[in-house]
Amino acid sequence: MLATTLLDAKPHHRSTFAMPSIWPLISAITLTGLFVGSIFTPWAVVWGALPLMFALIGWFWPTQEETERHLAVEQRL
Repeated sequence: MLATTLLDAKPHHRSTFAMPSIWPLISAITLTGLFVGSIFTPWAVVWGALPLMFALIGWFWPTQEETERHLAVEQRL
């Protein structure tokens, strides 16, 4: 995505987006399980937070190719 300056619309920088992955789906499934389980017992929040934590770490942890792609974009600018 190209970001421009506010008044002149000159290119300012490029933002890169993450590559597609399975982690958002895993996070959504674990969060759904946490919410549904919390209806029946408060312990579901404790036990559901652990897999959700690992799913979110997997989602937001950058891969090596994402890091290289971001560095290549930064070096071109």
